[in-house]
Amino acid sequence: MEDLLHHAGTDALRQGARSDDPLVRGSCLRWLARTDPVAAVGTAFTTRDPALWQWAARTATSSRLTPAEQDALLPFLEGSSSPRIRLRALRARARGPHGEAHVRRAVLDPDARIRYHARATLYARGHTDLAPQVYRDALAPASVPDATAIGALGGLADLGSAGDVPRILDFTAHPRARVRAEAWRALSILDPREVGRRADRLVADPSNKVRRHLPGPRAE
Repeated sequence: MEDLLHHAGTDALRQGARSDDPLVRGSCLRWLARTDPVAAVGTAFTTRDPALWQWAARTATSSRLTPAEQDALLPFLEGSSSPRIRLRALRARARGPHGEAHVRRAVLDPDARIRYHARATLYARGHTDLAPQVYRDALAPASVPDATAIGALGGLADLGSAGDVPRILDFTAHPRARVRAEAWRALSILDPREVGRRADRLVADPSNKVRRHLPGPRAE
C-alpha cells in the first residue's frame, strides 16, 4: 500500500488533503507526510483546524526529518497565531546549529513564554547584554509594527526601569487596544504612580483589555 501511494497515489493524496471532509483531509495529510512532509505540513497550516496544526507542528519538528526539510517547515510554525506552536518552533531552532538569528527575533515575540525561552537560550550561549536594550531599540523608531511593540513593551515590563517610562507613555495612546493594554501593564509595573496620575485617561479607554490595568478598587 505504501509503495502504491509513493509511486502512483501522491496526486490523489494532494487532492484529498484539500477535502471539505475533516476525516478525509486528515487521513490524506498523514499519508502524504510520509513521502512529502513539506507539502503536507504546508497544506495543514492553510486549514482552520487546530488539531491539524498541532499534528503539523509535531511533524515539522520530528527528528526523522532532514535539516533541509525542517528548515523549510519551521517558518509555517513561526508564522502561526498559536503561541504554543511558535514556542515549539523556537525550541527546534534552539536545538539547531544555525538558529540563533531566529532565537534573537523571538525575544520580541508578543507571547511572554516565548520571549522568556528566547532570552534564556541566548543567556545560556553567553549573550547576557542583549536585554533590555533590544526592547529599547525596538521601540526607538517613530513607527513600530504592532507585534513588535507588544513584544518590546512586554519585555520592558520584565526587564526595564523607570527610565523607560517616557517611551512607554507614548504607546498608551496607540490606536490598537492590545498595544495600549501592554503599555499600561508595563507602566503599572515600572511606575505605578504614573498610572495613578493618569487614571482618568485609563478609565475612559473604550477597551476592557486596557481598563483592567486600573489601579486599586477601580479596576474591579
